Amino acid sequence: MQKFIILCLIALLFGCAKDKNMDDLRRDQLQEKTERINSVSGAYSGAVISEIDGSNLGNIQLKFKASTDIQSSSGNVSNTQNVKVSGTLSLKSLSNADVSFDNGTYDDVTGAFQAIIAVADINGAAIAKISLGGNISGDRWTG
Repeated sequence: MQKFIILCLIALLFGCAKDKNMDDLRRDQLQEKTERINSVSGAYSGAVISEIDGSNLGNIQLKFKASTDIQSSSGNVSNTQNVKVSGTLSLKSLSNADVSFDNGTYDDVTGAFQAIIAVADINGAAIAKISLGGNISGDRWTG
Protein backbone atom coordinates (compact mmCIF):
# COMPACT_ATOMS: atom_id res chain seq x y z
CA MET A 1 0.00 0.00 0.00
CA GLN A 2 2.83 2.39 0.88
CA LYS A 3 4.48 1.76 -2.51
CA PHE A 4 1.18 2.53 -4.22
CA ILE A 5 0.89 5.88 -2.40
CA ILE A 6 4.50 6.79 -3.31
CA LEU A 7 3.90 5.88 -6.96
CA CYS A 8 0.73 7.99 -6.98
CA LEU A 9 2.61 10.95 -5.51
CA ILE A 10 5.38 10.60 -8.11
CA ALA A 11 2.82 10.38 -10.91
CA LEU A 12 1.04 13.42 -9.51
CA LEU A 13 4.29 15.43 -9.40
CA PHE A 14 5.20 14.58 -12.98
CA GLY A 15 1.62 15.08 -14.12
CA CYS A 16 1.55 18.60 -12.68
CA ALA A 17 4.77 19.68 -14.41
CA LYS A 18 4.27 22.60 -16.78
CA ASP A 19 3.72 21.50 -20.36
CA LYS A 20 5.67 23.26 -23.07
CA ASN A 21 3.65 25.06 -25.68
CA MET A 22 4.72 25.77 -29.27
CA ASP A 23 6.25 29.12 -28.33
CA ASP A 24 8.45 27.45 -25.72
CA LEU A 25 9.51 24.80 -28.23
CA ARG A 26 10.35 27.42 -30.89
CA ARG A 27 12.29 29.48 -28.34
CA ASP A 28 14.31 26.41 -27.28
CA GLN A 29 15.05 25.48 -30.91
CA LEU A 30 16.11 29.06 -31.69
CA GLN A 31 18.46 29.06 -28.72
CA GLU A 32 19.97 25.70 -29.72
CA LYS A 33 20.59 26.86 -33.31
CA THR A 34 22.12 30.11 -32.07
CA GLU A 35 24.44 28.24 -29.71
CA ARG A 36 25.56 25.87 -32.51
CA ILE A 37 26.50 28.81 -34.76
CA ASN A 38 28.14 30.71 -31.91
CA SER A 39 30.29 27.65 -31.15
CA VAL A 40 32.14 28.24 -34.45
CA SER A 41 31.67 32.02 -34.73
CA GLY A 42 34.73 34.22 -34.89
CA ALA A 43 37.38 35.29 -37.36
CA TYR A 44 38.95 33.00 -39.96
CA SER A 45 41.78 34.21 -42.19
CA GLY A 46 44.18 32.92 -44.79
CA ALA A 47 45.33 33.13 -48.39
CA VAL A 48 42.93 32.96 -51.35
CA ILE A 49 44.33 30.60 -53.96
CA SER A 50 42.99 30.66 -57.52
CA GLU A 51 41.38 27.39 -58.64
CA ILE A 52 42.34 28.29 -62.22
CA ASP A 53 46.11 28.65 -61.97
CA GLY A 54 46.97 28.19 -58.28
CA SER A 55 48.15 31.79 -57.84
CA ASN A 56 47.76 33.66 -54.55
CA LEU A 57 44.99 36.26 -54.93
CA GLY A 58 45.57 37.93 -51.57
CA ASN A 59 44.50 37.40 -48.00
CA ILE A 60 40.95 37.03 -46.83
CA GLN A 61 39.34 37.39 -43.44
CA LEU A 62 35.88 36.01 -42.71
CA LYS A 63 34.13 37.13 -39.52
CA PHE A 64 30.69 35.85 -38.64
CA LYS A 65 28.26 35.29 -35.80
CA ALA A 66 24.71 34.15 -35.23
CA SER A 67 21.90 36.65 -35.48
CA THR A 68 18.13 36.39 -35.53
CA ASP A 69 15.67 37.49 -38.14
CA ILE A 70 12.09 38.29 -37.17
CA GLN A 71 9.52 37.63 -39.87
CA SER A 72 5.90 38.56 -39.45
CA SER A 73 3.21 36.42 -40.96
CA SER A 74 0.76 38.21 -43.21
CA GLY A 75 -2.74 38.23 -41.81
CA ASN A 76 -1.51 36.75 -38.57
CA VAL A 77 -0.55 38.37 -35.31
CA SER A 78 2.36 36.01 -34.60
CA ASN A 79 5.94 36.54 -35.67
CA THR A 80 8.57 33.89 -36.29
CA GLN A 81 12.26 34.16 -35.50
CA ASN A 82 14.92 32.43 -37.54
CA VAL A 83 18.63 32.07 -36.89
CA LYS A 84 20.98 33.21 -39.61
CA VAL A 85 24.67 33.89 -40.02
CA SER A 86 25.82 37.49 -40.44
CA GLY A 87 29.30 38.86 -40.83
CA THR A 88 31.90 40.44 -43.04
CA LEU A 89 34.28 39.24 -45.69
CA SER A 90 37.47 41.26 -46.15
CA LEU A 91 39.79 40.71 -49.12
CA LYS A 92 43.25 42.24 -48.83
CA SER A 93 45.20 42.27 -52.10
CA LEU A 94 46.12 45.07 -54.53
CA SER A 95 42.95 46.81 -53.40
CA ASN A 96 40.99 46.18 -50.23
CA ALA A 97 37.35 45.17 -50.30
CA ASP A 98 34.99 44.64 -47.38
CA VAL A 99 31.50 43.23 -47.87
CA SER A 100 28.87 42.42 -45.29
CA PHE A 101 26.28 39.68 -45.41
CA ASP A 102 23.33 38.69 -43.25
CA ASN A 103 21.83 35.68 -45.00
CA GLY A 104 24.33 32.92 -44.30
CA THR A 105 23.64 29.42 -43.07
CA TYR A 106 25.64 26.90 -41.05
CA ASP A 107 24.93 23.18 -40.69
CA ASP A 108 26.52 21.89 -37.48
CA VAL A 109 26.21 18.25 -38.60
CA THR A 110 28.18 18.56 -41.86
CA GLY A 111 30.07 21.77 -41.05
CA ALA A 112 28.79 23.35 -44.27
CA PHE A 113 28.83 27.15 -44.34
CA GLN A 114 27.09 29.14 -47.10
CA ALA A 115 26.41 32.82 -47.79
CA ILE A 116 25.37 34.68 -50.93
CA ILE A 117 26.74 38.24 -51.04
CA ALA A 118 25.30 40.79 -53.45
CA VAL A 119 27.82 43.13 -55.05
CA ALA A 120 26.55 46.55 -56.11
CA ASP A 121 28.01 49.40 -58.13
CA ILE A 122 28.38 52.91 -56.68
CA ASN A 123 24.75 53.68 -57.58
CA GLY A 124 23.50 50.69 -55.57
CA ALA A 125 22.51 48.57 -58.55
CA ALA A 126 23.30 44.88 -58.10
CA ILE A 127 25.93 43.75 -60.58
CA ALA A 128 27.01 40.34 -59.26
CA LYS A 129 26.76 37.84 -56.44
CA ILE A 130 29.53 36.17 -54.53
CA SER A 131 28.76 32.65 -53.41
CA LEU A 132 30.76 32.07 -50.25
CA GLY A 133 30.79 28.42 -49.32
CA GLY A 134 32.96 26.13 -47.34
CA ASN A 135 33.28 23.79 -44.46
CA ILE A 136 34.14 24.52 -40.83
CA SER A 137 36.01 21.77 -39.05
CA GLY A 138 37.37 22.52 -35.59
CA ASP A 139 38.98 25.95 -35.78
CA ARG A 140 39.55 25.83 -39.56
CA TRP A 141 37.35 27.11 -42.38
CA THR A 142 38.01 25.71 -45.85
CA GLY A 143 36.15 27.32 -48.69
